[in-house]
Amino acid sequence: MATFGARASDIDAWSGPFDEESASKWIENQLTEHPTSHRAYFRKGLNQRMTEADSQFRPDHPCDVGSRWRKFTFSQEDGHQYWNRGRTIGIQGDGPYTIVFDGYARTTVDKIKWKKHWLNITLDPSKEYPINCWEPVEEWINGNYFFRAPIGSGLRCLAMSNPPVYFNNATKAKLPNPVIPLPADGLKVIDSHKRSNRQEFILVNGLEHEICDMLTDVGLDDSPPIFGELPSGTWLQFDPRLHAYENSLEKPLPDGGAFLVTMANGTTNCANVRRSLTNEQSCKISNESTACTANGDIVEGGGILVCGSPNEVSSDPHVGAMFSENNYSHRERVWAMIALNSTDQLRQRVAWAFAQLLVLVPDQIVTGWTQSEAFLKYYDILVEHAFGNYKDMLRGITFSSLMADNLSFLNSRSSAFEFESSGSHNFPDENFAREIMQLFSIGPFLLHNDGTIKYDVDGNPVLSYSNEEVMSMARVFTGFEQMPARGNYEWSGTSRNYIDDLQIIANKHDEFPKNDLSGGYIGDGYPLCVDLPEKMFLRKGATYRLLGKFPQAVSDAFDYDSYFVLENDSSLRDVLCSFIDGQCQHPVSVTLTSNLNCIGRECDADEIRVIQVGGVFYEYVRPPCVQMTVFHSPRQVVYKSAYKPRSCANPALPHAGEACCDNTSGNVATRSSNFTFDGERVTYSTAQERCEADGKVLCNFKVLRSESGPFSYHWTSKGCAISVKVNGEGKISIVYAKSTGNVHPNVAESNVNYFRVYWDGGNYPKSNWYEDGNNCGDRACDALDDGGCLCMIELKIDRVFSEMPASPHDVLLKLNIGAYDVTAYDEDTFTTDIGVNMTVYHPLNETFSTNSIFQVTDSFGNVKFLKNSKEMVQIKGRPDLFFRNAPSFMSVLKYEATNRDATYEVDAVLDHLFHHQNTAPFIAKRLIQRFTTSNPDPSYIERVSTAFRTGKYRDRFGSGRYGDLAATISAVLLEPDAQSMMVDSDPFQGFLREPLLKVISFFRSMELRISSRKNILELSKPFVQKIGQYPFSFKTVFSFFLSEYIPDGRAGNARLSSPEAMITDMPKSIGMLNGLFSTIKYGVSSCNHGFGVGMNINDCQEGDFSKSVAKLTFTRSGDADAVVNELSSLLTGGRMSPENKQIIVEAYNLQLPDHAAALRVAQQLIVASPEFQSTNTVRKNGAERELPESPKSSGVPYKAVIVVMLAGGVDSFNMVIPIGDSAYNDYVEARKGVAIQMERLLTINDSFGIHPNLTSVRDLFHDGDLLFFANTGVLTKPTDKTNYRKDTNVALFAHNWMMKETQHIDPMKIDEETGVLGRIADALISQRKLNVQRFNLYNRAEILGGRLGSDPFIIDPNVGIPAFNENESIDNMASFIKRLNDATELDSGVFGELWSDILMKSLHSNKLLTSAFVDCENTTASDGSSDPEYSSGDMFDVDPAIYGNNDLGKAFEMISHLITTREVRGVDRDFFFVPFGGWDAHRDVGWNLERNFGYLNNAIQSFSEEMKREGIWDKITILQSSEFGRTIEPNSGGGTDHGWGGNYMMMGGAVKGGQILGKYPEKLTPDGPDILSRGRVIPTTSWDVIFHSIAAWMGAPIESLRDICPNIGNFLSSHIFDVADLFEGLD
Repeated sequence: MATFGARASDIDAWSGPFDEESASKWIENQLTEHPTSHRAYFRKGLNQRMTEADSQFRPDHPCDVGSRWRKFTFSQEDGHQYWNRGRTIGIQGDGPYTIVFDGYARTTVDKIKWKKHWLNITLDPSKEYPINCWEPVEEWINGNYFFRAPIGSGLRCLAMSNPPVYFNNATKAKLPNPVIPLPADGLKVIDSHKRSNRQEFILVNGLEHEICDMLTDVGLDDSPPIFGELPSGTWLQFDPRLHAYENSLEKPLPDGGAFLVTMANGTTNCANVRRSLTNEQSCKISNESTACTANGDIVEGGGILVCGSPNEVSSDPHVGAMFSENNYSHRERVWAMIALNSTDQLRQRVAWAFAQLLVLVPDQIVTGWTQSEAFLKYYDILVEHAFGNYKDMLRGITFSSLMADNLSFLNSRSSAFEFESSGSHNFPDENFAREIMQLFSIGPFLLHNDGTIKYDVDGNPVLSYSNEEVMSMARVFTGFEQMPARGNYEWSGTSRNYIDDLQIIANKHDEFPKNDLSGGYIGDGYPLCVDLPEKMFLRKGATYRLLGKFPQAVSDAFDYDSYFVLENDSSLRDVLCSFIDGQCQHPVSVTLTSNLNCIGRECDADEIRVIQVGGVFYEYVRPPCVQMTVFHSPRQVVYKSAYKPRSCANPALPHAGEACCDNTSGNVATRSSNFTFDGERVTYSTAQERCEADGKVLCNFKVLRSESGPFSYHWTSKGCAISVKVNGEGKISIVYAKSTGNVHPNVAESNVNYFRVYWDGGNYPKSNWYEDGNNCGDRACDALDDGGCLCMIELKIDRVFSEMPASPHDVLLKLNIGAYDVTAYDEDTFTTDIGVNMTVYHPLNETFSTNSIFQVTDSFGNVKFLKNSKEMVQIKGRPDLFFRNAPSFMSVLKYEATNRDATYEVDAVLDHLFHHQNTAPFIAKRLIQRFTTSNPDPSYIERVSTAFRTGKYRDRFGSGRYGDLAATISAVLLEPDAQSMMVDSDPFQGFLREPLLKVISFFRSMELRISSRKNILELSKPFVQKIGQYPFSFKTVFSFFLSEYIPDGRAGNARLSSPEAMITDMPKSIGMLNGLFSTIKYGVSSCNHGFGVGMNINDCQEGDFSKSVAKLTFTRSGDADAVVNELSSLLTGGRMSPENKQIIVEAYNLQLPDHAAALRVAQQLIVASPEFQSTNTVRKNGAERELPESPKSSGVPYKAVIVVMLAGGVDSFNMVIPIGDSAYNDYVEARKGVAIQMERLLTINDSFGIHPNLTSVRDLFHDGDLLFFANTGVLTKPTDKTNYRKDTNVALFAHNWMMKETQHIDPMKIDEETGVLGRIADALISQRKLNVQRFNLYNRAEILGGRLGSDPFIIDPNVGIPAFNENESIDNMASFIKRLNDATELDSGVFGELWSDILMKSLHSNKLLTSAFVDCENTTASDGSSDPEYSSGDMFDVDPAIYGNNDLGKAFEMISHLITTREVRGVDRDFFFVPFGGWDAHRDVGWNLERNFGYLNNAIQSFSEEMKREGIWDKITILQSSEFGRTIEPNSGGGTDHGWGGNYMMMGGAVKGGQILGKYPEKLTPDGPDILSRGRVIPTTSWDVIFHSIAAWMGAPIESLRDICPNIGNFLSSHIFDVADLFEGLD
């Protein structure tokens, strides 16, 4: 399973026996294989036709190596309406005729040849005829070429013969461009269509001819065509192709693309890539006379920094036109070709495993269904780091523009920025913050190193994070924006750049402290900026990065007129230049390896930012450090003038410039004459010294003279007071006292930028607004009108250790403040004290002081320097109320926050998650599940986890760094659990194979060869619907299946996970076998539901592969046993049982002497076997597999329940909206920018309105057929703000867990193997003896899981109910398949058994449903007429014309068909479950609801009207649900985040409609009794009470209701609805 499939040649090449040593050698070889880049593969084949330059590319030149030429006149771009609206064709002359296209001659012909030769049409030379036909151009001489020709008095699309290119001497002389003489031996045939007969060519070596220099307008608008002539007199037309240039990390374009811009007259964009974490070490200084800057400007004079992009290679014309722009299917084809043919098979398999973990969902991305290159670049991140370090992979996807769009943190902005820019109190988007924890690193529950879950004393799983941590982490992922658009990559369809790394815009990034997951802060363990060594820019570890000619720094928000210039004798200058032969080399990055002495002005500077070295600039990149929220002796700084906002600043940090006056109260200030460069920042003491040196003083100035430069802040002589505002939850916001003056809004008293701090003992000042308030600390603080407390504070700094601690563990546990590497300080700074596995550095004359530094090594092998200090902030006058001072990477000074520090903060968060105790076992288990077994033993997980932690496996694999994936994957594959033969025989080990891997491995093992007409594998677009899996086709961020999914059957009874079983169902198991059978019989084609495209049914002849896209080339003609044994080795790893081999041998022999036909039969049977479909061995018990009996109705009146799951979390507080004056005002205040205007709402009663797109819902409500449930959700028992965490036995706010709970309605896990509808069905079957059927629409769902009756049917409305194995290769094929999947022993592999059970039940269900639909062909309508709905040919499909072309509409139409077959199916009760996704609106929630409610409304209307016509509307109940509601308060992207309670609706003819049941929240604002942080609403109605009544309506006996809703006893009777409250017309 370490490759995409073994070939016979792979097995032959294996050296020695298959044992651990040979496997280790193979892995070692794979680790050294060069990575195959998906992006590079795509770009090399990007050779589409291109006649005119655009913003991204320009066409090639006719004299270039690889230029294309053709013999036929017209190509697809000359004829199809898609490209040619408004273009024309005409003729000149009266014979011979010159055919003119868009005013330019294309060829000369003796006569126009019409394809319908009897036509006698004369073209008028004075007229032009439109090219406005949809028919394609046949690109060969005499092929069809359509245009609108004159017929009678009008124009009609007719075909003339595509003529050869030819000009006589007369017309040749009139051509606008000179004709290029082409060499007789310089062309070779390429991309030849089977009918083009060598009519397309490529220029092998290029041309050097004077005519080439004359053709300078190639690719410009309206440029004339170019022709060439061979010595033989044969004419060819230049066929320009897109030319993608190499702009890679290794070889960036030397001029940044300036040449391309010039050649395209400015149409094409510059290609220079902005510097980023990915490319910064490979940028170069351009020596070209003109070059593009990273901003897209062309400048002269050289010195521009040019950077490339990973795998941005040039197109290779010699591989042909494999790909084109803006075709998303090309990314899938690239993936398939690399999976089939690459030599780095293991790397690609690991990348595919991570692609299913770090998921992109195209539906969530603006360019999700247009682009290929951006997706392939993302995939390359996984390929590149597959054997690298997981931290690098995690960083790569975090800075990916696609991931940012996918999880909606793109353009998420801090609350402070939102308030300052728009006056709105919006919050950052939480999507990525949640998923990077839940899905990408640690998972929802704390884990032991062996992957088992940690439980608390009450037996509940311990959560690894809460919603508080999600909100805090969300503030980290703010300010991320795309780089500006540039050229040389596939156009995205927008101006957005989805290729290059994201940039962080500092002023949009949250600047306040963030909490980590271990009770501390992000920034703990980092040195304080005030503690960095003096003149850090000259110290060991100081880093400089090359900026080039333009000083665009990441550490400054301003541009200046002058910069720090290094003197000639500067040691720093020598290091930065790295002189060779006296020439400065300008290295791209320099890190000082030792301390340097200062020279001249260097000695006067506290900090430098940008320095000039010769003609280029370098930026000093200060090392990561943090600033404390509260600091001693704050001083006021002013931005330019007293009339601008003021702030408080730490006087020990270089935050501001000096402002000197003649006296302390001077009105006008100037800067010191001793400044070293524009924009210089100094400490407060330096500012004082400089003013004094000029005979002046620091002052509280009013105006700063303009000639003093474009400063940011300036020190004043005034002090400053820092206070904190404490809210009811104990969170604080920083307040700079009013005495400071006009302060920035982010620190003004009105700010709401609260963050969590850690109060000693949990005690803090609390207003008497709250029941447990303490009068704001017994009046130590001022009570505020909003319920907060404003408190004066004091900072206390103490040492932690007064003597040597016992162990490094004590140091790591108790010290939170980091320190810089002591080797960067002067030699005589410290004395040394040695302890056990630790070293302590004491400042001179101090011992264990607050400035002592401990050096220890943590459990990950990282050397840590920690300061022996703790800082506590206490409430003034209340020394018993205090919290730990909070660090932050960002400065709260508005113009001092930098994207450098924002990047440090993001990296610190990634590092925190990466080193979390969960990450190693979390990743270990996920990789094991993708490679060896679905249910790994904890000891196996622990060993793999240890390899991840240590970075080594058996001292043979890995770098020794924590998080090494080479060591991790080696452990996955080489541990005994993966290698031992005993494991193969363990019935509980192994897994169902992934559908895609089954298909690709079969293709690879059976040596699929692409047709000579194609150079890529082209599969049909419904391929993912056929098998349920395909790259870049994820529907949710949870991948194709959940790792914890437990199926029915023997595996489920053993509580074994089988993720792949989620998508192994009737449509997909049949779809896969149909596709594989078709490939075996016809090649890759569309024959009999095949995987391919476009093949005429008359061409579907078994064994004839001439018209297929690809065919299998594996051939054998030997003894049947030998052939089957080899097939077993290749396709099942030799696991096939003797019984099944014998069955296949028997079928094989029936076809002899036709060995090819016999092989095809054997291949078909093997892919249907449990050994191919799983990694188990199978033991038969000799019995046939039992299948369900055909159903018979009991005769009771029919009823059906349909549950519609609006997956993703519907924002239902914009579905049901209060409309009373005060209630609506409260709604608008709470919902802010996402509130719906009153006049748009649809009124349903005096108190409520609904979304304007729910017109049919309104009508059903008024008709009495629909009701709403207010504020409903998953509850363990009633709860409130104080107790909800301990009262709720649910992993709140996570999609997968909340979806599970919403379907089970069993929070205490009393019967966790069943879903709530499944339990209702069980009660009806066991106690009422009713015939019940259950239907999942699209995919498996747990809500229908039960213990009795037949398994739920699974129907995909996109596929319908397809026939299985049409045109069998042998007449009794079905019986052979049945025998292969007969009953097994109890010790047979459970996953092989699972496949056989699914397959045989699927075939049985398929036959049953097909029969039901066929029987309904003769159904008559109520008026006695024949019902055409089920006429032959469409009985298995849905028609979207009425219900809508969306998944919900298709599902409802399919349900309507199934309900119509109820009598034929002999059913008394039906249960239908319909998931409808797309509601996870983390951005643009208004647009999301407009679209999706429109779909929902149309489906409800169409279905209800049809059921009424059928006369059974009163037998149908539809319940709409969702896993959770959403936050009341929006985020900065106009979306809402994961909530809890929501509003839902139920409808049907028997529903007692026109009412709203349950309790709508009294207030939606934060002070509402049911409102948690961000407006998450605590539900007051539980799903239990709703399903309790539905069960009763369906006829479940009263005594069964407690079993159906086992949690119902936790609710008072007043909370429970009576069935008569919900339904009318009860029996």
